[in-house]
Amino acid sequence: MKNSLCIWRYFSGNRRIRVKQGVLIANVRRVTLLVLALFATSFGVAQVTKVSEALTSLKDGDLITAKAAIDAASEHEETTKKAQTWYYKGYIYRELSKQQSAESLSYRRGAVKYFKKCMDIEPEGKFSANSKQQIVNIGRAYYNDAVMAINAGKAEEAEKNFVIFQAVSKIADPQVNLKLQQINVYLALGGLYTRLYEQNKEKNKDYWSKAKSYFDKVLELDSENLKGNYNIGILYYNKAVNIINRTEYDIDLIALSDIQDVSIELFNQSLPYMQTALKLEPNNENTLIGLSGIYFALNEIEKSNEIKKRLEEIKGKRNK
Repeated sequence: MKNSLCIWRYFSGNRRIRVKQGVLIANVRRVTLLVLALFATSFGVAQVTKVSEALTSLKDGDLITAKAAIDAASEHEETTKKAQTWYYKGYIYRELSKQQSAESLSYRRGAVKYFKKCMDIEPEGKFSANSKQQIVNIGRAYYNDAVMAINAGKAEEAEKNFVIFQAVSKIADPQVNLKLQQINVYLALGGLYTRLYEQNKEKNKDYWSKAKSYFDKVLELDSENLKGNYNIGILYYNKAVNIINRTEYDIDLIALSDIQDVSIELFNQSLPYMQTALKLEPNNENTLIGLSGIYFALNEIEKSNEIKKRLEEIKGKRNK
């Protein structure tokens, strides 16, 4: 039977049975309310069915249909308040983000948003726990993107992805400790900006400061980090050497004096970092070479010779 309203007329033989108007209207109203109630109930069930439809499509690998179904479910009042709706929406968007398309990053951001919505609705329980783990996984994807960008020489892209990685990780766990990842990425970014600076010192002169800023971040997290100290020391050392090497032979004395002052200041700035690096790794040959050069430039010849002697002893033991 179709869900439509009808006024039925009854006949008994040739005699028509008359129905009073007031009774008929009351009956019509009762039937109308009943049908509307059934319609509302079936509509609510339809929304719950949309979640099931989304899961079925997801299982079949039809992500587009799954997305349409879960989007509909997440917008309806019957299912928008359910944690599982938002978990499944986050999961479907996460799967969509894995496909190579122009919308991949948008889907990834959406997945984080929907998993967080699930956690907000249901702070405890399996859907919240699963959402947290999914957000952690998405954070790892951003971290991997940052690493790949560094390897490809794309500093700004790497910076952007690493900032997002940290933000996403803190959504999953506000107390998460990211110190190890921060040190590793800051060292890598400092190294990348150093290489970019060395490629063209005039055009990329701002990259020197960018490199140092990342090595500074490393030392803020760990003041005795060997690579952080060594790399800052080398930045100052190489900058001083580059200034000296660019000096023309026929330069006037006043200009030469200014250059010497600048280079000496740079060597002095390099010294404490190189000393710390040597303390952390006493037999590091690169550090010893750098320190020997610094002491020589600062006219501390005796210290320079002591470092050279130490370096020769280490090389001798190594070659035995």
